[in-house]
Amino acid sequence: MQTARQVVLAAALVAGGYLAARYTGFWLIYPFYGAALIAMAQVDLRERRIPNRIVYPAILVALGAGVVRPGWPASLAGGLATGALFLAPVLIFGSRRAGIGDVKLGLFVGLALGFSWSLYWALLVAFGSGLVVGLAGILLKKWDRKSLLPFGPFLALGMGVAMLIRVLQVGSVG
Repeated sequence: MQTARQVVLAAALVAGGYLAARYTGFWLIYPFYGAALIAMAQVDLRERRIPNRIVYPAILVALGAGVVRPGWPASLAGGLATGALFLAPVLIFGSRRAGIGDVKLGLFVGLALGFSWSLYWALLVAFGSGLVVGLAGILLKKWDRKSLLPFGPFLALGMGVAMLIRVLQVGSVG
């Protein structure tokens, strides 16, 4: 019975993402994305994990919305590329140095933004801000070069900036 509920909920999230993107532009999707990003960033800062109960629904909504915007091929390419980008350190260094939650969050960001300049800017802001904060922590002697820094908040910031750039470029969210 639990599995049937999960399948129905998953289908509803995908359909809801599709319908919201198709008929309302992104004025319903971006606030949802923003709320999910804020929640994931807060939990990652506090507990050093990305909660599945937030990231999985976000991925499903992004899958549904991705059919409309940025388009199915671009959405899948962005999700797979970004997920792979974050999976590589997990495979190379193990899950103690890099988290699988970041892989799932990267998948969400890639699906939502698609393989586009928006994704490029999101990753640039994420890695750039992470670098600045990490270097500041080292220079202030709060961390050393082996300290672990939760990356979810930086990825959330990057996607937030990318969404804002899209809104400003288009003049509206849709």
